[in-house]
Amino acid sequence: LIGNAVKFTDLGEVVVEVSRALEEEGVDRTLFTIRDTGIGIPSDKQSMVFESFTQADSSTTRRFGGTGLGLAITRRLVELMGGRIWLVSEEGQGTAFHFTIHLPKGDLVQRPRRADISTLKGLEVLVVDDNATNRRIFNEHLSHWGARVTEAENGDKAIEIVTRVQREGRSFSLILLDFNMPGMNGLELAERLKRLEFETPPVTMMFSSTDHVEGHLSSKDYGISTFLIKPVKRDHMLEAILTSLNQAGYAREKAGAAMESEALALPPFSILLAEDYLPNRKIIEAFLQHTSCTIDDAVNGRLAVEKFKNNGYDLVLMDLEMPVMDGLMATQAIREWEKTQGREPKPIIALTAHAFSENRAQCLAVGCTDFIPKPVKKKTLFEVLGKYSDRVAPKEATTHAHPLPPAAALASRDVAEVRFRVEVEEELAGVIDDYLRALYRDLRALVSALKEKDLKTTYKIGHDLKGSGAGYGLDRISEIGREICRLSMEKDLHGILAQIKELNTYLKNVDIVAGGGGSQTSVSTRS
Repeated sequence: LIGNAVKFTDLGEVVVEVSRALEEEGVDRTLFTIRDTGIGIPSDKQSMVFESFTQADSSTTRRFGGTGLGLAITRRLVELMGGRIWLVSEEGQGTAFHFTIHLPKGDLVQRPRRADISTLKGLEVLVVDDNATNRRIFNEHLSHWGARVTEAENGDKAIEIVTRVQREGRSFSLILLDFNMPGMNGLELAERLKRLEFETPPVTMMFSSTDHVEGHLSSKDYGISTFLIKPVKRDHMLEAILTSLNQAGYAREKAGAAMESEALALPPFSILLAEDYLPNRKIIEAFLQHTSCTIDDAVNGRLAVEKFKNNGYDLVLMDLEMPVMDGLMATQAIREWEKTQGREPKPIIALTAHAFSENRAQCLAVGCTDFIPKPVKKKTLFEVLGKYSDRVAPKEATTHAHPLPPAAALASRDVAEVRFRVEVEEELAGVIDDYLRALYRDLRALVSALKEKDLKTTYKIGHDLKGSGAGYGLDRISEIGREICRLSMEKDLHGILAQIKELNTYLKNVDIVAGGGGSQTSVSTRS
C-alpha cells in the first residue's frame, strides 16, 4: 500500500497512521491508514481495484507498471489476519486506504527513561515548514512537551511573525526550519533571521527530507545549531532539541545555578526603582531579596529625579511609562543635573515593554545606559545588573530600604473549579497573592474606564498588565494586556469588553504552584 501511494503521487505527501480501533463486534483491532495526495481513483472504479488482474485505468499498467494483483493479495492477507480493508478516494485529490487487523498483545517492554523535558515547559517555539502535516506533527510533539508553538508556512510569514513578536517585547527561544521550501529555502531564511536584532538569539535547528550536503556543511555559518534528516523519530527529535538548548544555556538546572551564582556575586547596590505599577516593583524586590542590594522606590518620574538628587544611588531602574513625568524625561533631567554638578553619570537601566530598536535608540539618546525588557525575568535582571558591578565601591551589606517579603509558600485553599495551573518562581510565592489582588483592582478600573470610554486609561492598564503578567508566570495576563493596548489604540470598545471578560474568567480559574521545591499552592481568586 505504501509502495502504491508513492508510485501514484507526484506532488504532496504520503502519510502512514496507526491507531487502535474498537469495531462493532467489540474486538480490539489495530487500524492502519495510508493516505496520499496522488492521482486518486474514479468513484466508479473503486469497487474493482481489489479484484485480481484489475486496475482503475487500462493505461495504468503502461504508465506505472504492475499486474493488478497487489491489492487482491493485500485484501486476502488482511482477511486472513481477521480484518477488513477499504478505501476513500477522490479523483485528482488522492486516496486513503484503511485496514484493520487483530494483533495479540505483546509482553510489556521496558521503555527507556524519559528525558527531562522541564526545559521545554513554556518555551516559545516557531515551526517553519510549507507542509501542513509536518507542522502539525511538530506542533503536537512540542505542545505535548509543554512548549508554546507558533506555525509559519513559508519564510516570508516567518519573518513577519518574528518581527511582530519582537515589537511586542517577546521572542522565540527555538526556531525549527524546513530546508526544502518554495520561494525562500531554510538556509536563506536562517540568513535573514541572523540579520535581525535579538535580545537573546534563538536556537535554530534545520530539518530536511534529503541529505543536502551543501546545507549540512554550511549550516553553522547561518547560526544553525543542528541539521537533521527527516523523518525524525520523536525521541531523537526531543534529544536533539534538548541538546541544542542545553548547549545554548537554556537548561533550567544550569540557568538556576548561574542565577544563584550571579545573585551572590552582585555587590550591595543602592538602587532607585522608578516604577508606578506596584506589582512590577514587587517582582523586582522579590528577585533581589536574597542579595545585599537596597531598593528605594519612586512612583513617578518627577519623584525619581528628586530622590536621585538627594541620595547617592549606585544605579537606577527606570520605567519608561509613568505618570507626572515619564522615564525618558526623568532620565534626561538626571543627566542634565549630573552634568551641572560635575558628577560621573550613574547607570540608568530602562524598564520597557517596547524593547525593540526604535525605543532603544530613543532611550540611548536621552542617556539610558542599558535595557531590561518587560516582563522582567530574574535571569535578565541579574545579567544586566552584573555588568555594572565594577561601578560600585565596596561597602558593608545593609538591609533593604523596603523590607522584602519572605519567599514563603501561600496558605493552601480549596478551589471548586481550577482550569489553569501556573508555576511561579519560589521567590514570588510570598507576593503572588498581592499581585492577584492588584489584578482584580485593575479589572474593576478597566470596567470603570470602559464605561467612561476612557481609552487612555484602558491603554495604561493594558500596558501594565502586558509588562507584569509573564514575569509572575501568568503569560495569559501579558497576552490580554497586549490585546487591550492594541484595541485601545483602535478604539474598539467591544473588543476591550471581550478582553475584560477573558481576564475575569482567567482570574477566577487560576491555580498557582510555587516552584523551586516549594509546596503546591492552590489559590482561589474569586472576587
